[in-house]
Amino acid sequence: LRVLLDEYQGDRFAVGEIHVFDWAEWVRYYGEADELHMPFNFSLLFAPWDAAEIRSRVDAMEAVLPSWAWPNHVLGNHDEVRLIDRYGGPERARAAAILLLTLRGTPTIYYGEEIGMRQADISLDRQQDPWGLQVPGQGRDGCRTPMQWGDPFTNSEPWLPMMDEPTVAGQRTDPDSLLSFYRRLLTLRRTLPDLQTGDYRSIDGPDGVYLFRRGESVMVAINFTDEDRGIDLDGEIRFSTDPELEGVSAAGVVLGPDAGVIVVT
Repeated sequence: LRVLLDEYQGDRFAVGEIHVFDWAEWVRYYGEADELHMPFNFSLLFAPWDAAEIRSRVDAMEAVLPSWAWPNHVLGNHDEVRLIDRYGGPERARAAAILLLTLRGTPTIYYGEEIGMRQADISLDRQQDPWGLQVPGQGRDGCRTPMQWGDPFTNSEPWLPMMDEPTVAGQRTDPDSLLSFYRRLLTLRRTLPDLQTGDYRSIDGPDGVYLFRRGESVMVAINFTDEDRGIDLDGEIRFSTDPELEGVSAAGVVLGPDAGVIVVT
């Protein structure tokens, strides 16, 4: 497949839906830069909301990658319960976004995560997933409902029922919405080279706080606990789940529960 793909001109990218959770086996799908450009890394899909657990999975992936291999992370997809429901509520959606969009490599945003779409309860008569139809209670349709744009995009009955809230239309002009949060975060990612290509180094921090450096200029701190945690970093907080912290020094700052900051030196 790779040989055939490489015969074509222009940019090409082969990604594999690889459900392999042994790192030594998983990394073999890169070959010697002659197989997949990137096998999906689904490890974080099955990680609890715990700083030490998530750090250990990211560190393990980074340790096994050859220098030329490009990493990636996935927090949601069409087979698993929606991110917000899996991680325990909407209050963690912004910290999850910071995690996904600041780790080294390609982030995969499953549609609807940027507006906080929830897992839907699909009645038996409306279910479409063959697996769920064969094994009642195991259907995956709850995370596959149509994107909630706000204005109907079809005059017919959609494949699966549409939920009412939240919607893109309801968040597009709200500067405090989750959609605006994602947009600001993506803009920052585009403007900071270290968030795009800088190396990754995890750092010991307060209990329950995942702390890591990207390149030489960016530090990220995410509090995975339901209690305040203090951090003491050099630099200015450029982005935060709490907008009031943006623009202040990161020395002696207190992170609230499920809070995250991006610090630039």
